[in-house]
Amino acid sequence: MNEQAEIAGAGERARPRARLTVYFWLATDAAIATIVGSLMPWVTWDGGDRSGTDADGVITLVLAAIALLALFAHLLRRTERLLNVSAVAALIALAVAIYNVFDINSDDFELLGGPITDVSVGWGLWLTVGASALLLVTSLIAAGRAGRAGEQAPSRETPASPAP
Repeated sequence: MNEQAEIAGAGERARPRARLTVYFWLATDAAIATIVGSLMPWVTWDGGDRSGTDADGVITLVLAAIALLALFAHLLRRTERLLNVSAVAALIALAVAIYNVFDINSDDFELLGGPITDVSVGWGLWLTVGASALLLVTSLIAAGRAGRAGEQAPSRETPASPAP
């Protein structure tokens, strides 16, 4: 009797665990990079900068943390659903980050109660945009591969016996 069958119990076939793909690990790295980008400068100007956590970076930080937790939970459960949670969190984080890029580049952007000259998008916001986009794509690919692996795996249920 093999080890998986022993774990599953007598008379029950164990479902093999889906392999973790490179896309899963890229998604994990992208979630961490999104967290880092959320903490770094989102707006820069002649007199200084503001980090993402001074504004909407808190939203992307929480969403990236949710995605990272879903990815870690996937290590234990190996379900496609958890990868989809990561993808949805990444999609929302990407939308928030892109909105902020357009907001900072708009003519009516104000900071500290008034208009600021020579304002530009900080590197933290660019990192958040790129990393959340990568997180979205890699989570979706990993979910697709996990779903296919689940379809190919044998079921734990025993087939129904034919009617007499």
